[in-house]
Amino acid sequence: MPFQWNTLPTPLLEALMTGSTGKAHLARSALLALGAPQPLVDLGLTLLAEAWTHDPLDANLATQTLSLDAKLHLLPAPIKALLKQASKSQGKLRSLQPALAHARDEVSASEMLTLASQIEPFFPAVAHMLQAEGHFLAGRFEQAGEACRALDVPLPRIMNLEAECALRTGDRERAITRYRESLLASPWQVNTLMRLYDLVMQRDQTISMPKGETVVLLYSWNKADDLDKTLASLAASDAKEACIITLDNGSTDATPQVVDAWANRLGKRFSKIRLPSNIGAPAARNWLMTLPEVRNSRWTVYLDDDVELVPDWLGRLGAATEAYPAAGVWGCKVVDIARPAIIQNADLHLREPYDDSTLAHISNQPTLFEVTDLHHEGPDLGQFDYIRPCASVTGCCHMFSTAKLLQAGEFDIRFSPTQLDDLEHDLRLLLAGHIPVYTGHLTVRHARLSGTKCAMSSAASGNAFGNQLKLQYKIGPDNAKAMRKIAAQALLDDVLTKQEALSL
Repeated sequence: MPFQWNTLPTPLLEALMTGSTGKAHLARSALLALGAPQPLVDLGLTLLAEAWTHDPLDANLATQTLSLDAKLHLLPAPIKALLKQASKSQGKLRSLQPALAHARDEVSASEMLTLASQIEPFFPAVAHMLQAEGHFLAGRFEQAGEACRALDVPLPRIMNLEAECALRTGDRERAITRYRESLLASPWQVNTLMRLYDLVMQRDQTISMPKGETVVLLYSWNKADDLDKTLASLAASDAKEACIITLDNGSTDATPQVVDAWANRLGKRFSKIRLPSNIGAPAARNWLMTLPEVRNSRWTVYLDDDVELVPDWLGRLGAATEAYPAAGVWGCKVVDIARPAIIQNADLHLREPYDDSTLAHISNQPTLFEVTDLHHEGPDLGQFDYIRPCASVTGCCHMFSTAKLLQAGEFDIRFSPTQLDDLEHDLRLLLAGHIPVYTGHLTVRHARLSGTKCAMSSAASGNAFGNQLKLQYKIGPDNAKAMRKIAAQALLDDVLTKQEALSL
């Protein structure tokens, strides 16, 4: 029998629709389920146990999960045995938690494997979990798969990791089989559903150049070296027919020389604009939007000046436009250029504000909505490699239908010099029914860290916080409610369509 998404209480439905990964997210979702009527309590315990598998050294969480199950007796025996072992090993595991946190923060495979060797003598099952993750991060997918199989306990996270290992060693059939088994056992896994559907439909292998004129827009300020590398990867990619326009936003370094050199190399398809002063990101985007080359194009791509593109990047975005032609903007997965297992951005969704919202505490005003950050809760293990609707995509590399871009209007200069102008523009598209779409089958490497990994100056932090407040007030309660309703319905429709297509 298919998983009955429509029967879930709205808060739990919205939470699970946004994703099924990350310890904090799973734990919060578990609390929503545990507070629901009896049939969902089983799901709540399952989610809590799965949250533990994302941080198997958290003996406190294991103990709390066991305490709940002692009254309900719902957890399967193999999972209960793991939680009991974790609870009994509380002292040893707690002392090693900082080492695991550091290994994950640095995405260090060697640290992860060293930690696994320390744990193996007293808790082999957890050692296998860490070995699987460590080998995967090191690109040793066969060894990672062996570690998954050595665990021999039906944990969704490990089953999915084994499936991903099979895919990356060329065994596509086994990957699909294993993902399907994982989903049948735990049908609430929306990330797994998205991943399985795309593998079955071969969306991960689809490349299709956008039909019609494409213009690629860049703006830059004092990042000559990064811009040069970005333009080099762009020139070497499949965007051979695209018009490229670069705006020098008042740079005082070697940016003008870099732009001139690329203008000479690329000829007529490359245009340049030089401004005498830095007008900020939103105004630079707007300046470029006004150009005849843009208004006459079918597709408009905004590209950051510090990215590394894969050769087929435009064809990957083109495939996303064919999968979801009604969208207004399409974006991609963005990872750190030096440590690509760190995900900077994936599909962004709207959620109910948490009670401990920093924004609400500092502003003394209710927070109307928040944007999910599940991609910051762990390394890239393939869990975001799919195409689906969302509320917003990263402005690092995103493609618009030019008609819908112009229809939505200019980027709001009140978010100058930068931060959240792209998010606000995406939310306008969302409200207009032009749902943004994310493709994790395109990964772009980004030189600048963002999100939780980004160390900002106090001035930059103040600007970012101020822009968050501006965004809340600009959207307002009525639009915030409407946005969440539109986004949630788009996610539900997408899930039900794919669930039916897979006969789940």
